[in-house]
Amino acid sequence: MMEVLSAAVVIVGMLCILNLLLTFGVIRRLREHTGLLSKQVSADNAGVVARPGRPVREFGSNGLSLASLQERTLVGFFAVGCRPCEESLPAFVELAAGASTPVIAIVTTVSEVENSSAYTSALAPVATVVKERPDGPMASAFGVAGFPTFVLVSGGIVEAVGSDPAAVAALV
Repeated sequence: MMEVLSAAVVIVGMLCILNLLLTFGVIRRLREHTGLLSKQVSADNAGVVARPGRPVREFGSNGLSLASLQERTLVGFFAVGCRPCEESLPAFVELAAGASTPVIAIVTTVSEVENSSAYTSALAPVATVVKERPDGPMASAFGVAGFPTFVLVSGGIVEAVGSDPAAVAALV
Protein backbone atom coordinates (compact mmCIF):
# COMPACT_ATOMS: atom_id res chain seq x y z
CA MET A 1 0.00 0.00 0.00
CA MET A 2 2.87 2.36 0.82
CA GLU A 3 4.38 1.81 -2.63
CA VAL A 4 1.14 2.87 -4.34
CA LEU A 5 0.91 5.99 -2.22
CA SER A 6 4.56 6.88 -2.94
CA ALA A 7 4.01 6.37 -6.68
CA ALA A 8 0.91 8.59 -6.58
CA VAL A 9 2.83 11.35 -4.79
CA VAL A 10 5.66 11.15 -7.36
CA ILE A 11 3.16 11.28 -10.27
CA VAL A 12 1.32 14.27 -8.75
CA GLY A 13 4.66 16.01 -8.15
CA MET A 14 5.73 15.43 -11.78
CA LEU A 15 2.38 16.73 -13.03
CA CYS A 16 2.80 19.87 -10.90
CA ILE A 17 6.28 20.46 -12.33
CA LEU A 18 4.96 19.94 -15.86
CA ASN A 19 2.09 22.35 -15.18
CA LEU A 20 4.54 24.93 -13.82
CA LEU A 21 6.77 24.64 -16.91
CA LEU A 22 3.80 24.99 -19.25
CA THR A 23 2.54 28.01 -17.29
CA PHE A 24 5.95 29.70 -17.58
CA GLY A 25 5.90 29.02 -21.32
CA VAL A 26 2.44 30.55 -21.71
CA ILE A 27 3.43 33.62 -19.68
CA ARG A 28 6.54 34.10 -21.84
CA ARG A 29 4.45 33.88 -25.03
CA LEU A 30 1.90 36.34 -23.67
CA ARG A 31 4.66 38.82 -22.88
CA GLU A 32 6.03 38.46 -26.42
CA HIS A 33 2.59 39.00 -27.93
CA THR A 34 1.88 41.96 -25.65
CA GLY A 35 5.10 43.59 -26.84
CA LEU A 36 4.23 42.94 -30.48
CA LEU A 37 0.69 44.25 -30.02
CA SER A 38 1.83 47.43 -28.28
CA LYS A 39 4.27 48.12 -31.12
CA GLN A 40 1.48 47.52 -33.66
CA VAL A 41 -0.97 49.79 -31.81
CA SER A 42 1.68 52.52 -31.60
CA ALA A 43 2.33 52.24 -35.34
CA ASP A 44 -1.39 52.24 -36.17
CA ASN A 45 -2.01 55.32 -34.02
CA ALA A 46 0.93 57.37 -35.21
CA GLY A 47 -0.39 60.86 -35.88
CA VAL A 48 -3.89 60.07 -34.63
CA VAL A 49 -5.68 62.82 -32.77
CA ALA A 50 -5.93 61.62 -29.22
CA ARG A 51 -5.97 64.88 -27.30
CA PRO A 52 -6.39 68.62 -27.69
CA GLY A 53 -3.62 70.39 -29.55
CA ARG A 54 -3.11 67.64 -32.11
CA PRO A 55 -3.84 68.30 -35.80
CA VAL A 56 -6.58 66.50 -37.68
CA ARG A 57 -5.24 64.33 -40.49
CA GLU A 58 -6.20 65.10 -44.09
CA PHE A 59 -9.51 63.58 -45.22
CA GLY A 60 -12.14 63.90 -47.90
CA SER A 61 -15.68 62.71 -47.30
CA ASN A 62 -19.01 63.76 -48.83
CA GLY A 63 -17.76 67.14 -49.97
CA LEU A 64 -16.02 67.87 -46.68
CA SER A 65 -12.27 68.15 -46.23
CA LEU A 66 -9.75 69.39 -43.73
CA ALA A 67 -9.89 72.77 -45.46
CA SER A 68 -13.59 73.04 -44.52
CA LEU A 69 -12.60 72.91 -40.83
CA GLN A 70 -10.57 76.11 -40.83
CA GLU A 71 -13.12 77.98 -38.76
CA ARG A 72 -14.19 76.69 -35.36
CA THR A 73 -16.36 73.61 -35.93
CA LEU A 74 -18.12 71.15 -33.66
CA VAL A 75 -17.97 67.55 -34.90
CA GLY A 76 -20.00 64.72 -33.35
CA PHE A 77 -19.48 61.02 -34.07
CA PHE A 78 -22.40 58.65 -33.51
CA ALA A 79 -22.83 54.92 -34.14
CA VAL A 80 -26.17 53.34 -34.95
CA GLY A 81 -27.15 50.87 -32.25
CA CYS A 82 -24.90 52.50 -29.62
CA ARG A 83 -26.90 53.12 -26.42
CA PRO A 84 -24.64 55.97 -25.16
CA CYS A 85 -24.99 57.59 -28.61
CA GLU A 86 -28.78 57.40 -28.36
CA GLU A 87 -28.67 58.89 -24.86
CA SER A 88 -26.40 61.80 -25.86
CA LEU A 89 -28.20 62.58 -29.15
CA PRO A 90 -30.80 64.98 -27.66
CA ALA A 91 -28.12 66.94 -25.77
CA PHE A 92 -25.98 67.19 -28.90
CA VAL A 93 -28.96 68.33 -31.01
CA GLU A 94 -29.73 71.01 -28.41
CA LEU A 95 -26.08 72.08 -28.34
CA ALA A 96 -25.90 72.17 -32.15
CA ALA A 97 -29.12 74.19 -32.40
CA GLY A 98 -27.68 76.90 -30.18
CA ALA A 99 -24.12 76.80 -31.51
CA SER A 100 -22.74 79.80 -33.33
CA THR A 101 -20.20 77.58 -35.08
CA PRO A 102 -20.72 75.11 -37.91
CA VAL A 103 -21.72 71.62 -36.75
CA ILE A 104 -20.95 68.33 -38.49
CA ALA A 105 -22.45 65.01 -37.38
CA ILE A 106 -20.95 61.73 -38.56
CA VAL A 107 -23.32 58.79 -38.28
CA THR A 108 -21.59 55.43 -38.63
CA THR A 109 -23.18 52.15 -39.55
CA VAL A 110 -21.50 48.77 -39.58
CA SER A 111 -23.75 47.32 -42.27
CA GLU A 112 -26.09 48.57 -44.94
CA VAL A 113 -28.97 46.93 -43.06
CA GLU A 114 -28.72 49.27 -40.08
CA ASN A 115 -31.18 52.12 -40.23
CA SER A 116 -29.66 55.52 -39.51
CA SER A 117 -32.84 57.48 -40.25
CA ALA A 118 -33.51 58.29 -36.57
CA TYR A 119 -30.11 59.94 -36.29
CA THR A 120 -30.31 61.61 -39.67
CA SER A 121 -33.77 63.07 -39.06
CA ALA A 122 -32.76 64.41 -35.63
CA LEU A 123 -29.43 65.85 -36.77
CA ALA A 124 -30.22 67.16 -40.27
CA PRO A 125 -31.95 70.38 -39.13
CA VAL A 126 -28.98 71.46 -36.97
CA ALA A 127 -25.89 69.90 -38.57
CA THR A 128 -24.27 68.71 -41.78
CA VAL A 129 -24.81 64.95 -41.60
CA VAL A 130 -22.27 62.51 -43.05
CA LYS A 131 -22.87 58.77 -43.14
CA GLU A 132 -19.84 56.48 -43.13
CA ARG A 133 -18.46 53.22 -41.76
CA PRO A 134 -16.68 53.22 -38.37
CA ASP A 135 -13.30 53.11 -40.12
CA GLY A 136 -14.33 55.78 -42.63
CA PRO A 137 -12.21 58.76 -43.65
CA MET A 138 -13.48 61.19 -41.03
CA ALA A 139 -13.31 58.77 -38.10
CA SER A 140 -9.77 57.85 -39.16
CA ALA A 141 -8.72 61.48 -39.60
CA PHE A 142 -9.95 62.39 -36.13
CA GLY A 143 -8.71 59.16 -34.54
CA VAL A 144 -12.10 58.16 -33.19
CA ALA A 145 -11.85 54.93 -31.24
CA GLY A 146 -15.22 54.93 -29.49
CA PHE A 147 -18.70 56.34 -29.80
CA PRO A 148 -20.04 58.86 -29.09
CA THR A 149 -17.14 61.26 -29.53
CA PHE A 150 -17.45 65.03 -29.72
CA VAL A 151 -14.62 67.18 -31.06
CA LEU A 152 -14.24 70.94 -31.18
CA VAL A 153 -11.74 71.80 -33.92
CA SER A 154 -10.40 75.13 -35.14
CA GLY A 155 -7.93 75.68 -37.95
CA GLY A 156 -7.46 71.93 -38.31
CA ILE A 157 -6.32 71.64 -34.66
CA VAL A 158 -8.37 69.88 -31.97
CA GLU A 159 -9.40 72.21 -29.14
CA ALA A 160 -11.44 69.72 -27.11
CA VAL A 161 -12.42 66.04 -27.23
CA GLY A 162 -14.97 64.22 -25.12
CA SER A 163 -17.74 61.70 -24.98
CA ASP A 164 -20.13 64.03 -23.20
CA PRO A 165 -21.67 66.86 -25.22
CA ALA A 166 -22.12 68.92 -22.05
CA ALA A 167 -18.35 68.99 -21.46
CA VAL A 168 -17.70 70.21 -24.99
CA ALA A 169 -20.65 72.63 -24.76
CA ALA A 170 -18.80 74.71 -22.21
CA LEU A 171 -16.20 75.51 -24.86
CA VAL A 172 -18.51 76.25 -27.79
